[in-house]
Amino acid sequence: MGIALLFFATAVRNLLRSSEAREATYSSIAYGGWIVVVAGLGQMVVSSWAMINGAADTGDDAALHVLSYSGYFGFAGMGIGIATAFLAIGLGGIRNAVLPKWFAIATVVLAP
Repeated sequence: MGIALLFFATAVRNLLRSSEAREATYSSIAYGGWIVVVAGLGQMVVSSWAMINGAADTGDDAALHVLSYSGYFGFAGMGIGIATAFLAIGLGGIRNAVLPKWFAIATVVLAP
């Protein structure tokens, strides 16, 4: 899923960048937001993998408890990244008219 999101992020970045004059503001922010989402997904995968193949196999209840809490931090990164990416995509789409207007407005509304 993370690799697919990276390809999507690159496509959105190129679309937004095609209409930006000199400095790439919205496209870079949207791309950075998707990178944070992918990092959050990666952290969740590593935490789950450690819980399943590490702590659960050895029967270490304390490590399992700590790893289960650390898995929630991936959701924080995903939430921050998705909100950032949605705001940048929506505002860039409204300002530069490279996306359908309904899509740009929906991403701005869904961001918070």
